[in-house]
Amino acid sequence: LSGRQEVAIQAAHHYCRSLSRDKARVYSLVAARLAQRRNANRQAISWLERFLELADDQGRSNVSREDLYYAFDQLGELYSLTGEGASAESHLRRALELAETGEEKARTLGRIGNHYYLQSAYEQARKAQEQALEIATDPLQKAEILCSLVFLDFIEGRTTEGLALLENVARLAESAGEGCDEARKNGVMATYYLRMGDFTHRADPGANALEYFDRALELFRQHGDISREATVLNNMCETLAVSGEHERAVENLRKAEDIWSRLGDALGLAIVYHNLAEQYTHMSQMNLAREYFHRYLETSREIDNRLGEGYGKLGLGKLLEQEGDLASAESHYGEAMKVFEELGGRDMLLDAVVSRGEMLALLGRLDEAREMVGRLEAARNEDFGIAQESGLLYLKGLLLHLSGSGAEREAVDCFSAAMREGAALPFYTETKRRFLFSQLLEAVGDRQAAEEQLRLARVRLEKALSVISDPAVRSGMKEKHFVALLVERSAPGG
Repeated sequence: LSGRQEVAIQAAHHYCRSLSRDKARVYSLVAARLAQRRNANRQAISWLERFLELADDQGRSNVSREDLYYAFDQLGELYSLTGEGASAESHLRRALELAETGEEKARTLGRIGNHYYLQSAYEQARKAQEQALEIATDPLQKAEILCSLVFLDFIEGRTTEGLALLENVARLAESAGEGCDEARKNGVMATYYLRMGDFTHRADPGANALEYFDRALELFRQHGDISREATVLNNMCETLAVSGEHERAVENLRKAEDIWSRLGDALGLAIVYHNLAEQYTHMSQMNLAREYFHRYLETSREIDNRLGEGYGKLGLGKLLEQEGDLASAESHYGEAMKVFEELGGRDMLLDAVVSRGEMLALLGRLDEAREMVGRLEAARNEDFGIAQESGLLYLKGLLLHLSGSGAEREAVDCFSAAMREGAALPFYTETKRRFLFSQLLEAVGDRQAAEEQLRLARVRLEKALSVISDPAVRSGMKEKHFVALLVERSAPGG
């Protein structure tokens, strides 16, 4: 804090203890603004609430509408970030009542939309953002609202729509022209790069996504936007994991956890707990992974984040699968499916469908597994990503292989196509699929091709181990269910 800022805060404390209510009210608002600049969200909430108490004491007719609007609008956003949903909505609704200009109405409607997103109410979130977009006239404000709609498209698996909106975001930022708020414009472009990273990773994991994330990170850091800096550090972790850089991913997530903890951002903390759990699963630190999955589920319930229940069940399913408990994994995948169906999260649902179908097939429940294939076929459209296409082909091949229907050659074709489509599969997924493919190839008498699949799986294993410095983690990775089968099969006499 500068000397002048320290004096202003001391003055706020002094006047709040004195009988000078007018000055106490004025300096409470000054102190709140200063707290927000420092990202001290809890302090900002305290000062804004103090301002409203003083305004009530004096009768709000004596307080400017602009100050009241600012207090309610900011409190709504801050309570939303700290996971206090009821308080957030009531303050934002009051701010909307006080709003007079189009810019104010669009801003608060946008915040209401973001609040609904945090509550996993995607339809209501989209409606509020679209209302805000209709009202907004400033190019940068329109671009910011579009960024929120892009993220809803990402969550709901609407890739084509989301990428089209992103093009509009870039055009609006460029049209802002001279005299615009450069920091705000750079914030819009940073969000553009962040979402491009998200969509790029989803379409083809590992391909160019880091380039977008790095550009977003640079811009957010330039302007001191630590909350969104944490978002980028969080979102890039899966791209790093695909490259085997788990330790760097964990380091980034720890930085994001520290930022969101200081900001009191409850949803941010929940998300980082989930991603730490996933990274620890990748690294075979299963006890740590369980701890963070349970932290994630607990925090999600505290803030009424229903989507978190689905993500948590999906993640625990993957952990159980890698431990070899396929029956429990199948159950968790089924529970995740129910949540994603309820909320309309298409991509997460398809991930759960592939995972559950695979477990059902390996458990011998082939008719139920065929139902999962049917669901994937029904959902197939132009937004089907590489990972989803690969999952569908793999699942069809696995079923043909296990059903004993005499369609082994067709199963080989499905597996071959799945491995071509899944060029950047996560380490464990690739190991598992190549191992099962080798078993199929042996069953049709093509031992040379079977050995090639095992060789490729071993190459991926060595690559994954080469970037892990901790001997305990390296050992743990070899104990994962299908990795252990691969190691056993590769041993002399195996």
